[in-house]
Amino acid sequence: MSRTFLLLGLVALAVAVLSVGAAGHPPPPALDDDTSPALLGEQPTRVVNVANTTNYLFPDTNPDRQEYVRASVDVGSAVDTSATQLEGAHRTETFDRRLASQSDDADRKLAVVEQTVADAEARMARLNATQESLYRSYNDGTLSRQQFLRQLVQLEVRATEYQRYLDRVEASAESEFGNSLPVSLENRFSRLQSNVATLPAPLSQRVRESVVGNAEPLVVYTEGADDALVLATVDGPTFRRQATLLSEHQPGAPDQFEEGDQQAIAQVVERTTELYPWAYSNDQQFSRRIESAGPTTSIYRIEADHPQGSLSSYLSGSTTNAFHEIQTLDPTEIPVYRTVSNETADLNLTVTTTTESGPMRVNLSTPGGITQNGTVLVDGQPVGTTGDDGRLWTVRPSGSFTLTAASENGTEVSLRRTQFIRSG
Repeated sequence: MSRTFLLLGLVALAVAVLSVGAAGHPPPPALDDDTSPALLGEQPTRVVNVANTTNYLFPDTNPDRQEYVRASVDVGSAVDTSATQLEGAHRTETFDRRLASQSDDADRKLAVVEQTVADAEARMARLNATQESLYRSYNDGTLSRQQFLRQLVQLEVRATEYQRYLDRVEASAESEFGNSLPVSLENRFSRLQSNVATLPAPLSQRVRESVVGNAEPLVVYTEGADDALVLATVDGPTFRRQATLLSEHQPGAPDQFEEGDQQAIAQVVERTTELYPWAYSNDQQFSRRIESAGPTTSIYRIEADHPQGSLSSYLSGSTTNAFHEIQTLDPTEIPVYRTVSNETADLNLTVTTTTESGPMRVNLSTPGGITQNGTVLVDGQPVGTTGDDGRLWTVRPSGSFTLTAASENGTEVSLRRTQFIRSG
């Protein structure tokens, strides 16, 4: 199914799974969750309902692939990024020259704008096809981690350059024609802008900065299932999460929010209170920051600031559901669902979990309480080190996993977690 929108909530990633238990020690205790979030059930949606924090967008099927990857400098990606940015700058300059060369001939200038918009529509279609192909290739295992990472970063760069180009063309058209710009052309601009309504994607851009060498390396968790991709990381003191579910937006389908006796925005507000009740009730300005992405589109953007961080969610009138979401949270403020420890003769490992694909804290010390610097592995994939303070924030995966911490002298301690089960 082709999309007429581009959702670059993607990030480069990769993961291996392997669990090593502490040699000579009894099997590690299971980490069972006795408090489980539930999928909203009254209307078809894929938003998980949780207590005392904001709900979140999540695939309702078992993941086809979930991994961790360290996004760090990649020379090939850096070269590709520079080349794409130069190409974008050249395209914009070419448009400016073509428009200026038409002197004061309004008809010829309009023809240049219309031709450029047609080119932008074709480019958007290609970007959409590339994105869908990337989703499929990642989820079915066709791409290696590094191939996925490189293609992902390149797609993010191409989309960002496209946004700049589109902004320049639209601004020039408005400057030249003002109120005389044909309505049909205004509507085409509106549709194109809504196609990139989810850009920029902060987490994707953060990954790109690491890959081109402009920021510190970053370990990112990724989870793919069918048409969905979830990306999450703990970046310093901040937890960042992006989720994109392609099938929850059907371009060209009727806008269900436009149906009925209420105005569309009023119905969007009502739906928002169903999907994100905690965030809505904890942000007095919430309803003032619900807006349409364009007059001829069925995409509605929600912005909320709440005590634990911020939420950006995009609802589609075609399904009345969220299809793209960005969460920025303080990991220390999110409710804890379970804390479990395992102690050996040499090490004490404590793991504090929140929701699936949410932040997870790891503490490592000696039985006497002396903090230890150790490498932390989730199903065998290194996700970071605890450092001198003996603590690491990382992302909790979905389903069952084993977490192992290995100290600098090689001793290990593990915790095993059973399958996470959602009710509802």
